[in-house]
Amino acid sequence: MKRFILLLTLLLLILLGVSKLTENLINNEITLKWIIISNLFYYFLTIILFSISLIGVQSKNNKIFVKTLGTGIILRLLFTLSFIAISLILNDIERIPFIIANILLYFIYMAFEIKFLAFNLRHDSEQGQNVENTNK
Repeated sequence: MKRFILLLTLLLLILLGVSKLTENLINNEITLKWIIISNLFYYFLTIILFSISLIGVQSKNNKIFVKTLGTGIILRLLFTLSFIAISLILNDIERIPFIIANILLYFIYMAFEIKFLAFNLRHDSEQGQNVENTNK
């Protein structure tokens, strides 16, 4: 979990740097501020949902695994749509750049989480095979 948070923080810093570099393309200080807030939103959402999904990955019960992953995907989608809707309603933000940025962030953070979950699954699978080989 520590390694995940460390690498996720590095990803956050890279994405914040890219946001700052593209400041001239956005031409709206309010939209840039909300893209930075979006980055922080996805950062904390990914930590929370990774923790939930990790419980399912570490479980030996396949039903719990599927339920936690499905719950994580649905929660991420609902929180994302709610965040975008609330941000657009409450602020004068350029809609198209903000929505595109949030969709990109959604997929970047989701792909990052899936990569780490797949790594944990592969690691657990290899350990299970090693135990089976030693029992033979």
